Amino acid sequence: MSSPSTVCFMKFSSYYVSPTMDRVRAICRASAPTNTKYLHSFLCSVTWSSRFMRNLCTMAEPLWTLTKSGIKWL
Repeated sequence: MSSPSTVCFMKFSSYYVSPTMDRVRAICRASAPTNTKYLHSFLCSVTWSSRFMRNLCTMAEPLWTLTKSGIKWL
């Protein structure tokens, strides 16, 4: 019987919690979203790690505005 697959997003130690480098690389290398669905998915992914990103709410607010219905992309 094979072992189940695992996905690791955080590193834990007795002193700290931090995102793994794979997680950081994935966010940094993500391609630019081309529609509302992909933008929402990206923002949710980034928000999951928000405790490690200073001022994320302020920086991402214009992007969240683009996810509202009736907003047109240029």
